[in-house]
Amino acid sequence: MGLFKKEYDIIELPFRYDNTFDDDSAEALFIDLIFYGTYKEKNIQFNITFQYFNEDNYYEMINYLKQYENRVLIKIKVNAKKVNNFFIDLEDMADKLSNNNILKFDRICWGAVYE
Repeated sequence: MGLFKKEYDIIELPFRYDNTFDDDSAEALFIDLIFYGTYKEKNIQFNITFQYFNEDNYYEMINYLKQYENRVLIKIKVNAKKVNNFFIDLEDMADKLSNNNILKFDRICWGAVYE
């Protein structure tokens, strides 16, 4: 334990699929999700791009996720001092959506909007 102990909050937010960057010609399989809600009485939005390593059911996974948009709350670990330092609990998400393929998601790009 030191003076620079990181403090994280656990929050739960819904998500929605973001097809803004869909590209059928892309060689990699990406899934863009937006987690949104409030944190410390301000609006927050976490934008995350996952690479998905299962091309056999890529489109099935997207359709599967869309079924749960805006309905299921997923745990997110947020640094209380720097909200851009956050982690999606993929185990929680896989459990709540009853799909272990979610554990194959690899977070490759992320950002937070906090206002």
